[in-house]
Amino acid sequence: MKKFLRVFKWVLIILVFVLIWFGWDYYTRPIPLETVSQPIEINEEPHQDSNISIDSISFDSSRGEVVLTPVAYYDISAQVVGRKNYYTGFDAKFEPTDLALAWGKLTEPEYNQDITYSQSGRWYHFRYGPDAKLPENYIASHSVNTHIVPASDNIKKAVRRIKKGDQVNIKGYLVNIEAKDFKQRTSMTRTDIGSGACEILYAERIQIGNRVYE
Repeated sequence: MKKFLRVFKWVLIILVFVLIWFGWDYYTRPIPLETVSQPIEINEEPHQDSNISIDSISFDSSRGEVVLTPVAYYDISAQVVGRKNYYTGFDAKFEPTDLALAWGKLTEPEYNQDITYSQSGRWYHFRYGPDAKLPENYIASHSVNTHIVPASDNIKKAVRRIKKGDQVNIKGYLVNIEAKDFKQRTSMTRTDIGSGACEILYAERIQIGNRVYE
């Protein structure tokens, strides 16, 4: 009888953990808007259009009002070469994830095998070996670190599930962000490097593989 109770106890514990895992997976699972058959064209340059007319976006925070000012429409198709979640800091509340994205020849095995990427502290870095077939300026102009500002909770859930190697298309707006004692300016070009070279993307629509989320 004692042996049966011990076995039953462990079976019950395992069952509880399985239920918790499935419950958490269901709670954090994004709901796709649609499934599409058209592949993501990761060889194309990002599309950017500054001729927009859209109101600023604001929400409350621990520092009062946070204001997002759209400065350009932005549409990027790329391969994810790095991702990093942030859980601490004021900006982690509205920029929970950074995606390192690459497109063009950087996504082709012939060219990307000697290039590595890393992320830390809201920055990304790339390194290339002596046998790299692409010059540094090409790598710098065809890869970006993007601060993702999800436009919805469903987008936030979808971004959390993005993995390195995924092909994605993200549509939204490049934004500048201001709050009390806080200011961020988005990059407006793919050729800059160093401080201020990251894109801040208010993501309204995202395609991961063949699934689209809003």
